[in-house]
Amino acid sequence: MKKPSVRIQIGAVLFGAALTPLATFAHHSRAHYGQDVVEMDAEIVQIDWRNPHVTFTMNTVSAAGEDELWKLEGGSTYMLGRYSGLGKEIFQVGARVRIAGLVSTVRQNEMLVTNILLPDGVEAVMLPNRPPRWSDSVEGADLTLQRNNSERSLLQVWSIDPDAPGGGGGQRNHPLTAAAEAALAAYERETDDPALRCVKPGMPSTMSNPHPMHFVAEDDRIIVYIQENDVVRTIYIGENAEAAAQSPGPLGYSVGHWEDKTLVVHTTNIDWPYFDRSGIPLSEQATVDERFEIDEDGSHLVIKLVTTDPVNFNEPITSQRYYALLGEAVKTYDCVAR
Repeated sequence: MKKPSVRIQIGAVLFGAALTPLATFAHHSRAHYGQDVVEMDAEIVQIDWRNPHVTFTMNTVSAAGEDELWKLEGGSTYMLGRYSGLGKEIFQVGARVRIAGLVSTVRQNEMLVTNILLPDGVEAVMLPNRPPRWSDSVEGADLTLQRNNSERSLLQVWSIDPDAPGGGGGQRNHPLTAAAEAALAAYERETDDPALRCVKPGMPSTMSNPHPMHFVAEDDRIIVYIQENDVVRTIYIGENAEAAAQSPGPLGYSVGHWEDKTLVVHTTNIDWPYFDRSGIPLSEQATVDERFEIDEDGSHLVIKLVTTDPVNFNEPITSQRYYALLGEAVKTYDCVAR
């Protein structure tokens, strides 16, 4: 029997997809999904090709022979386009498909879809850190590393590095205080997750996004244009008394200075309730220290973050994100609230 062809992310080759934790790129909390992959046949009823997540409504037949509607959630449009080469055009309402994914443990008939086998034998890998399920061939996105930054300038468009160790994550077992543990336990994604309402994230959460970021110099500051949620962040170079006197906001007040080609940034005045996308709380006492380090050939960037919050963390939390010059552009996010 001929194996079906597959559309899969370049990460299956470069990341070691089967070994990469789901949380690496599933940057909004999906803890309520189980760990066992479930397969079923289904008919596509509705396609919502939008951010923050592509969703499908599927009609299936239960064990009792009755029709059931299932809701499926996949990655963002950017993640599917970049890592799997997928566009909405390959999915058709009315098509009979085979689906696989992780079933929600708290909501009936809801799945985090990992793979869809289309009628023409093409397998669509729906999350960027998942391997093909029914196929053994690989068709990846064409991502070419740019090597035209000999001056090692930060003022570029940086994309998540496909060759990063572990996909570019950081510290995972966070040293939370008892108060933070209690707040996290009470977090309900459907009602509390700002991403589902298309709310622009604050610091440091916005810097853990998997989308392109463009650094632009303007007078005494650097503006960071982040594709996810169309965030625009300002980093002041040197002290700015007028800006420092402003009221706290989601992105806080960021002051930076240069150490050769490395940008060092300290952020205070953060008024944002969450440390990350899983619901870990953040207090107004939090500060974030960052280092933006470019390698010797100018094609790779490492962002190192240290978040200090005495209310919620027993010790500072460290993380690193790895980026590369891949020739991408920052585009409009076009988020649709759920």
